Amino acid sequence: GFIHAAGIESPGLTSSPAIAARVAELVSAAGLPLRPANPDFIAERTHPVDFEAAHKADIICRCEQVSRAEIERAIDSAGVPISCTDSVKWRTRAGMGHCQGARCRHLVADIVASKLTNGQTLQDVPKRVPSLPEPARVPRAQLAKL
Repeated sequence: GFIHAAGIESPGLTSSPAIAARVAELVSAAGLPLRPANPDFIAERTHPVDFEAAHKADIICRCEQVSRAEIERAIDSAGVPISCTDSVKWRTRAGMGHCQGARCRHLVADIVASKLTNGQTLQDVPKRVPSLPEPARVPRAQLAKL
């Protein structure tokens, strides 16, 4: 059998635990063995935004009152490389205010560019990273031959 659970964009961040639990149910119901849980897994994570430190630093997004320190902390603690401004927006709300990023997007892009190690500049940081194409469908009969 094959369980296709890829291709989720922004809902994947919040729905992935429920999707994982459902996939585990399906695997278990199929009679396949499951590995024991990883003892080093941290189920409860700290929020990437330090709200108490917000008043101490310069504010990047005036509409949502998001500071440079909050954005840098969100990028550093993301666990995945951040290469677009929307990734910061979903983690900190910078760019979700009344102006929809018209006043702060370039500042967020500058912070993202400074954190990247590939030499990207402010102008190279996109608003959104394009999604990967959907994988090609393979007929069951062909999979059965593998």
